[in-house]
Amino acid sequence: MTKQFLLLLLVIFIETLGFSQSTDTKLWAGLEIEKEINKKIIGSLEFEQRFDNNISSFDKLLIEPAISYKLNKKWSFYISYRLWYQRNTVQVYELHSRTTLGVSFDKKIKGVKLKLASKMQYGIPDLSENNFYFTRRLVSRNSLKLSYEIFGSRFTPFLKYELFTSLKRLNLLNYQWRLITGTSIYLNKALDLKLYYALEHEFNVVNKMNSNIFGIGIKYSL
Repeated sequence: MTKQFLLLLLVIFIETLGFSQSTDTKLWAGLEIEKEINKKIIGSLEFEQRFDNNISSFDKLLIEPAISYKLNKKWSFYISYRLWYQRNTVQVYELHSRTTLGVSFDKKIKGVKLKLASKMQYGIPDLSENNFYFTRRLVSRNSLKLSYEIFGSRFTPFLKYELFTSLKRLNLLNYQWRLITGTSIYLNKALDLKLYYALEHEFNVVNKMNSNIFGIGIKYSL
């Protein structure tokens, strides 16, 4: 199963290289503060700043509080609200928001952790060139993540694929996917560091964009 998934991602990556559309390089830097309220409920608060135009200009600054509920060892549910300040294509700064409801399934298979997640988001789509003209809409966001905890190591490499689908008047329109690879690094009981690279591809929209995203994130557990 893992080999088939990796082969599929390789095919998607090769096909993307042949698309004729604009390309940008971005940097995402974030901090997540997490608190375990009890054995079932975890609260978190995330801050992130993003840069685009080959990491030369400010793109957006966001804050996102979230609460997750662990039903059992495999199933979890969560809700979050994102608020962000963004520069649009005419250099005007605007404030936007998005609400997310999600469910995830976790399972370990021969040392590899598999995570399936499905989210329903309502708000402004996260696109490079404002392809949806900043109209609020319902979006389905589904992902598959594989991670491997190396025995005796602080590193946990991972690979993740996300697909974004716009739901408008019962019409389904896939418009974006992300392929993310990186590693999380255990620093101590309170701190984890995440380094990653993401290839983002937009399609079925005006002003399509391919983005190379370099990311760094710190998670602090209270």
